[in-house]
Amino acid sequence: MVKFLAKRIDQLKPDLTQREIAHRLGYRCVDFVSMFKTGAARVPLEKLPALADILEVDPAYLVRFGLEQY
Repeated sequence: MVKFLAKRIDQLKPDLTQREIAHRLGYRCVDFVSMFKTGAARVPLEKLPALADILEVDPAYLVRFGLEQY
């Protein structure tokens, strides 16, 4: 999941920044997105559908992918 997130976030630059992703997920600090990209933190399950929407990917795919983390 880490490689997928990092690649997809980088693909959406410059139109979508990590700061914008963090804001749309309800985080005040961009560090959370950086931690998701590096694998230092797991994306909370309840945030996966919103993240899928933000990253313009299939929600079912991302949720399945995210469940593998846990």
